[in-house]
Amino acid sequence: MTEVFPLESYTGKYLLPFGRVVRMTETEICTVVDADNIHDIWKGYNDFNNFESDYPLQVRNLRQDIKSINPEGNPFLVIYKIQ
Repeated sequence: MTEVFPLESYTGKYLLPFGRVVRMTETEICTVVDADNIHDIWKGYNDFNNFESDYPLQVRNLRQDIKSINPEGNPFLVIYKIQ
């Protein structure tokens, strides 16, 4: 799946941590987010947060578009479009 996001890591279609910047251009910022970080959001909670309660729409969107996440899998490349 490929999706380009506006630079709204917590209020857009998905709830995603910003990640580590790996590349920047005039029009986008590319970041990498570890799979275990996104897995916690996908399952809806971790020891410190209830993502499903605080961000129900974003968690639902993530689950709809990504059917499973291996927390030990490859990192996610997130591309933010600079508007």
